[in-house]
Amino acid sequence: MNKHKIDISIVIATSDEFEDCWYPFFTLFKKYWPNCEYPIILTTAHKKYSHPGLDIKCSMAGNIYSHSPTWSERLLFTLEKNIKTDIVLFLLDDFFILNNVDVKTISDCYNIMLDNDYSNITLTNHDTKRIFQPTDNPSISKIHQKSPYRITTSPALWKTAALKRYLIPDENIWMFEKFGTRRSYKINDSFYKVNQSAINVGFNEVIPYFQGKDDTGIVKGKWQIGINELFESVGVKLNYELRGFYKDPSYILNKFYTAKKFIKYPRQLIRALFS
Repeated sequence: MNKHKIDISIVIATSDEFEDCWYPFFTLFKKYWPNCEYPIILTTAHKKYSHPGLDIKCSMAGNIYSHSPTWSERLLFTLEKNIKTDIVLFLLDDFFILNNVDVKTISDCYNIMLDNDYSNITLTNHDTKRIFQPTDNPSISKIHQKSPYRITTSPALWKTAALKRYLIPDENIWMFEKFGTRRSYKINDSFYKVNQSAINVGFNEVIPYFQGKDDTGIVKGKWQIGINELFESVGVKLNYELRGFYKDPSYILNKFYTAKKFIKYPRQLIRALFS
């Protein structure tokens, strides 16, 4: 039973280079969340987008910068200038919804957050690397203070102020998760995740989205294999050759790519290790 009027904004983190995702994303969003009444904000730099039947605002953060704004700068600008709600529902532009959204569980989690002043409730159950423990409320589990991926970009309800607290302007999305998690070890915020048992009958996830083999519709800038079948099921046709399809690198090559990420951003790495 809802105690409060649900007052959230939906923030979808994106970049102008991912413009080709927006039409399939919102086509699926409209199909599987047809009566969504919440404002939607897309964290663009310069581009605008609209979709029939949806209330979408583009933040266009690039208009205030003399450089191309980073992922974190776009998100920070959006939260500071475009959000009027204390709680946001955070999504990524390649979370392509593939079945009906469990709106009631979103409402229930919103009430839990509001009643207890929690910072975050993640709305997925497929993350296997986080450490969590049961709580007195059977609907949610608490994420351990030193858990890997305590900060995650998975679909989640966030207190707007808490989300801003973990964003540093010169960081990208990968750093937000990796380095933001390290920052969270020393901050007394409250992180939870919804339990599978709390999800309503007929739903497998609160916001079910295409995961494929690597969790999102796009990996390292390329489409995941199988995404074309989902798009075609709702009549969306794309030229997949522009991005191509992702192929898993070898274990050694994947480790090399990870090490390369760290080396490429020494200032952010040193800050994360010693701040």
